[in-house]
Amino acid sequence: MKYKLVVLDLDGTVWDYAKTSSDLPEPIRVDGDRVTAGDGTTLRLRDGLRGFLAACVEKKVFVSVASWNNPTLPTKILEALGLIGYFIHPKLEPHPYKEVMIKSILDDLKKDGISISPEETVFVDDREVMVERVKQYFPSITALLFGVDVKSYAELNRLICG
Repeated sequence: MKYKLVVLDLDGTVWDYAKTSSDLPEPIRVDGDRVTAGDGTTLRLRDGLRGFLAACVEKKVFVSVASWNNPTLPTKILEALGLIGYFIHPKLEPHPYKEVMIKSILDDLKKDGISISPEETVFVDDREVMVERVKQYFPSITALLFGVDVKSYAELNRLICG
């Protein structure tokens, strides 16, 4: 199966920190793939993420975000890390309904003239409840639990980009 879209969760999936929208005080400092908040708390990008994003660009696979977050701080972190440009129609919304966010991403792509079906979409999240909810709403989507179904971005890269 050739995948055309990958939708990633942020907290616990793109980076190793669990609650960016409520816990990290500014100012935010970036050092490579590590972000340090005003209170000294750090988050790190998952190993291999940048390579995975670059491979998706090379293979013309779209990448987006579906994240249960207040969008302000996570968006600033993505911008500070130089990653925001990799994501098409990212959805950072203050509710847990990732299936609604994915539907919105697919609808936005369709408005852009890009038709992608759930069968051509991969969703990756670190929380089993989110993966199961997305599978129920989109039975044909490939929904993966990060750390279990796919253990690293190198493994996800092989699955998506070959």
